[in-house]
Formats: sequence, C-alpha cells, structure tokens
Amino acid sequence: MSQKPISNIIAGLILAAVLIIYTTILNFAGLETNQSLSWLTYLILVIGIIYFVFVYGKANNDDKTFGDLFAYGFKVSAVVAIILIVFLILFNLIFPEFREKIYELTRQKLEEQGKLSEDQITSAIDLIRKFFWLGMIGGTAFLTALFGVIGGLIGAAIAKKNPVSFENQV
Repeated sequence: MSQKPISNIIAGLILAAVLIIYTTILNFAGLETNQSLSWLTYLILVIGIIYFVFVYGKANNDDKTFGDLFAYGFKVSAVVAIILIVFLILFNLIFPEFREKIYELTRQKLEEQGKLSEDQITSAIDLIRKFFWLGMIGGTAFLTALFGVIGGLIGAAIAKKNPVSFENQV
C-alpha cells in the first residue's frame, strides 16, 4: 500500500520553514556575513528538493516520468521562492538594522580593497541602497530557481522510475 503523495505546496512550505529558521538563526547569531554558512542555505534547498522529489516518486509507486519528477521539484522551489521573498521583505521591514549592517560591511570591504576613492565608495553604497529591494527580490527568485532546477534534475535522475512498456499502454 502506497502513501499519499505530498503536494508540492506542502513540500515547499516545509522547506521554506526550514530555510527561514536557518536564516533567522544566522542573522541573530551575527553570522549572516559568513559566506560558507550563507551558501549552506542553497545546499539545504537542493537536498530538500531532492528528498521531496524522491518521496513523491515513491508515493506514486515509482510510476512518474523524469519530466513529472523534475516538474514537481521545480514547483516546490517556486513555492519556496515566493515564501522566502515574502519573508525577506517582512524581515527587512521589521529589522532595518540588518539592512544597515549589510551597507556598513560592504563599505568596510570596499575600503579594505583600497581600489576606490571615498566618493566612489559612497556612490556604490548609495547605488546598493537604491536597488536593495530589486536586488534582494530578484536575487532570491533567481538563485532559488537556479538551485531548484539543480535539485529537481538530481532528484528526478536518482528517483526510481518503472519503465513503461508499450504492451501495458494498449
């Protein structure tokens, strides 16, 4: 007896909740600027999508095609992207000090590189401020979609698929 498949919306909600908890912990622990820990977010996303694609295939008695499994994984990542965008908007509105911290750290890194004058650094920070929301929303959508494709492809490739014979279709 097979189990009922998890809808892509529920899977996306679960995965988004895990990512939100992880991101919140990083922010409040002061580790949001740690590149390795930030990239771990996308590893969690890929592994989560692979897991849910695999579970989806099993729940459907391994009768789904590669395309069906990939589409399921990509839909999960779309749900995650929407939820993460809403979360990041709310988070940055509620805690604007984190946004200011990003500007300060960017300024420090530019100063440490020593390639730009003070006026150029100020202009760069002003540009980042001006396009913060567009960059945050666009970056989140793009990266979640990109890693969603990767997770969906890997999940669809490793999930067992029962071959369809032409005799069974007649």
